[in-house]
Amino acid sequence: MLLLILWTSLVRLCGEPTAPARPELFPGEQQLNSCALDLPLTYLKKDMPAAVRAARAHQNEPLVLVSYNPQTHQISAQRVFVRVFTQAKTGKEVIYQEAAAEQHLPSGARKGLFTRLNPQTDRYYRAACFDETVAATPALQQLLQPTAATNALGR
Repeated sequence: MLLLILWTSLVRLCGEPTAPARPELFPGEQQLNSCALDLPLTYLKKDMPAAVRAARAHQNEPLVLVSYNPQTHQISAQRVFVRVFTQAKTGKEVIYQEAAAEQHLPSGARKGLFTRLNPQTDRYYRAACFDETVAATPALQQLLQPTAATNALGR
């Protein structure tokens, strides 16, 4: 009984146990942990509630999608906006990406990207935080290269 009371006291002081951190995608990624955004955009049914919540919370915020190619060990970054819309007939919420370069185009001229991401090779970061961290870290500047095509995603 005393152990139970001690355990609950420790949990309150230390907080709830956290889930284990994801493995490092590339060398130096731990410096970007404060910029990371947990957006499981895999389009799997089990991931959709969390993805919709995260996408709605960051809908008008520029994000950086970092993709790692394990065969070539290349890292690429692409600026995107993640959007959510509700289908009128079914009421189903759909998440898609828009390239940041198309942000200022009329809505009819924009292209939506429905890219299924791999949580082991793709990560989202908040753009402002990402830019500050990369600018302050020369090692990250050498690793990251912008993706030219809006749908290449470094693959």
